[in-house]
Amino acid sequence: MQKFVKVAVDLRTNKSIKAFTYSVEPKKDVPIGSVVVVPFRNSFKAGYVVGFDDNPKVENIKSVISVVDELMLNKENRKLAEWISQNYICSKWSATRLFLPPGSNLKVKEEFSYKDNGSYKKVGKKAIEKKFSKSLNELINDGIATPVFDLNVAEPKSITYFKALSSKDIALTAKQKNLMDVVRQAGLILKKDAMQKSGSSSSIASGLIKKGLLEQIKQPYFQKPELGYVETYKKPKKLTTEQSKALTSINKSVANGSNKTFMLNGITGSGKTEVYAQAIESVLERGKSAILLVPEIAMSVQVVARLSDRFSGKVAILHSGLTTAQRVSQYKQINAGKFPIVIGARSAVFAPLKDLGMIIVDEEHEGAYKQNRTPRYHARDVAVERARIEHAVCVLGSATPSLESRYAAENDYEHLRLTSKPSGSSIRIEVADMRELDEKSLLSSVLINAMKETLSRGQKVLLLLNRRGFSSFLLCPECGFVPSCKRCSISLTYHSIDKKLKCHHCDYTREAFSSCPQCASNLFRYAGSGTQKLEQKVKELFLDELVVRLDRDNSGSKSAAQALNKFREAETAILLGTQIIGKGLDFKDIALVGIVNADTSLNFPEFRAGERTFQLLHQVAGRCGRGSIPGRVIIQTYNAEHYAIKAAEKDNYEDFYKQEINFRKELDYPPFRRLINVGFSSQMPDYVKEAAHKLAQKLIDSKNVEVLGPVTAPISVLKNRHRWHILLKFAGEIPTDVRKILSEFSYKNVTVSVDVDPQSLL
Repeated sequence: MQKFVKVAVDLRTNKSIKAFTYSVEPKKDVPIGSVVVVPFRNSFKAGYVVGFDDNPKVENIKSVISVVDELMLNKENRKLAEWISQNYICSKWSATRLFLPPGSNLKVKEEFSYKDNGSYKKVGKKAIEKKFSKSLNELINDGIATPVFDLNVAEPKSITYFKALSSKDIALTAKQKNLMDVVRQAGLILKKDAMQKSGSSSSIASGLIKKGLLEQIKQPYFQKPELGYVETYKKPKKLTTEQSKALTSINKSVANGSNKTFMLNGITGSGKTEVYAQAIESVLERGKSAILLVPEIAMSVQVVARLSDRFSGKVAILHSGLTTAQRVSQYKQINAGKFPIVIGARSAVFAPLKDLGMIIVDEEHEGAYKQNRTPRYHARDVAVERARIEHAVCVLGSATPSLESRYAAENDYEHLRLTSKPSGSSIRIEVADMRELDEKSLLSSVLINAMKETLSRGQKVLLLLNRRGFSSFLLCPECGFVPSCKRCSISLTYHSIDKKLKCHHCDYTREAFSSCPQCASNLFRYAGSGTQKLEQKVKELFLDELVVRLDRDNSGSKSAAQALNKFREAETAILLGTQIIGKGLDFKDIALVGIVNADTSLNFPEFRAGERTFQLLHQVAGRCGRGSIPGRVIIQTYNAEHYAIKAAEKDNYEDFYKQEINFRKELDYPPFRRLINVGFSSQMPDYVKEAAHKLAQKLIDSKNVEVLGPVTAPISVLKNRHRWHILLKFAGEIPTDVRKILSEFSYKNVTVSVDVDPQSLL
């Protein structure tokens, strides 16, 4: 009996597209979840089988060409992919790709097989037509050529060994005998080692292989990612009463095999990492696996290093800083069950672990968990859903939970609190009001004096300035000219190290001007300040001290590890940088934290500006006072009366939350209503404006959604593309009519993006 399947085809589009019907040979097994090759129009595409079609209404149905067995999705993955497709309004194929091996190029490779001197060869279309001087259709119809369709699935690097197949030396040259002796003595030897020891060439080895005396064996080479930072963390620590209570609640759910989400709301330094470690131990004891998500590896080097040491040999690390070969290697070993623990950034939530017992999302409030390209998923929310599907426990950890998660802790999650530090140390926070001090310097006299005192006591200093580069922009005081990006509607940032002007949105770079191109003045002013200028200033003031800078310009996982190693090993030192240094660092000898220009993020045109400012100030303040040394925090600001600054000064998250949640309720923002940000971009300004207004008109009739806009985006031009957007507000699930409109809408020469639950409206 003829079978038919529904296939979500890879059409490289953001739109949510219907599945297409294909026939399957009666003897061929093509279950739901299979990745297949199918004919589509005049080419061949990859696709994903989403269901069966018992009564197809389509004529001239084409057949599935082949099935890629190693890319089969299991039932749980299929459910999660379906949820992602529905929740983030993307095609089923876009959601499916998240579960496939990293580095897989899923474009179909079209080759054609023909017989040549008794053996089969595979070549492309042009090559075979040229060889036989016939069209491809003629070659196939005449039975000369057979089509072979396959997908390029990424494989780990391979390593080659030599093995002797015979003990006899039949008519061998001296060099061939020398190579055979080396291989026989070793039994199995790396090819490169055998060649080096025997002084042989590839041609000598090839001759022995042809004679049947030598075998060449290829095996996958699994590369272990090097973190570059090591910290001993083997011995479990004695827990406080609060830690024990939290761990008992988590372990109870793990033991019951029940799905539950916990909000682990612990102040900085309260020992969340130790709770994570002991909870993971409990999961492993029950033969299950665990995922720990961190916002970025560079931000979380210490956490990753500690847990890698605690669970030595059981941890796989997944993040974008790895080479493709390393990512594939880690993926294959996880899939084979070698590693029961996976630590990584947001995409690690899709790791192919079996018997999942727990997902931990550390620093769950971080914006880095949101994917900024289709499908625009939020890893925290995907983690909660995956845990639900696989009957696992989900732990969301933070000292400053997002408003959405903190609100859910009152209604849906179990709220676990850690309100004290195991060390019992304390911090004192003070605000340096730069208006009252009337100082124009980047560092106030209050902060400079505090740094001198701290260093003289043999302790360390951390300085935060959440803006990289040397200067925010160059300014000509004669005519007012400010160099701006030629592709984006923003000013360029000056970087003093390489004397370049750079755009932090599109990476456009040019040489800095020596004189103004408008009026020829050479009196350029460096307006605003970045971490490079701060570094220069600090080095001028503290000539004998080690100064370490860590920001996005040098924050690869290896660079971050090197910087932290330098800082850790010095007796006294100053670590400065952007928000990267404000998260996850745990050094017992940091006694002073200085926050420069604390107002920076308050000026963003975002409803989350206050929340992000408080989170950053609270998190970075918690980097000191972690050992026996009391900590001191100085916040420099020009906006001392803002409620986010005042709550940070009091070191009181709950006080901030009460004010912020009232603000959100009053304006109908999350968590009380959900948002969809629909973006439009095009090189043609008229087209993008027309598209935005046309979609707004379609949506305005829906009774289930509030439409704000369309208006030009805050950054109106980005990478030479003009930008508009519409903001939609709604409650609960995405309304069906809205989903349908957004799924089907398209406009000529305009890219339309749909961002559900956006983290940024810029």
